[in-house]
Amino acid sequence: QEIVARSQYLGKLKRRMLPARLSAADVVAGMEVFSETAPEQPCGMIVNAERGVDGDIDCLVEIKIAEAADAVIHLGAADGPALRFLPLPYAMPE
Repeated sequence: QEIVARSQYLGKLKRRMLPARLSAADVVAGMEVFSETAPEQPCGMIVNAERGVDGDIDCLVEIKIAEAADAVIHLGAADGPALRFLPLPYAMPE
């Protein structure tokens, strides 16, 4: 309810799902991601992950919009493997 209300009445959301890629041994849904700017608490979570043909892991990440835009994001801890966010296949309004 809170997410729907925020999008209807305030016109913006705090979180977004973004595609990302990373090099790691194992990634599963539910793993937390951390920002270098605020390493003490997670800023998002892996929603889905699958190993690609090149050996890297492609995943969907639910993350705070502000953190995704401004910080380097890591899997599991602030010093874990870094995520590389991929461009969306569609345009997003600002």
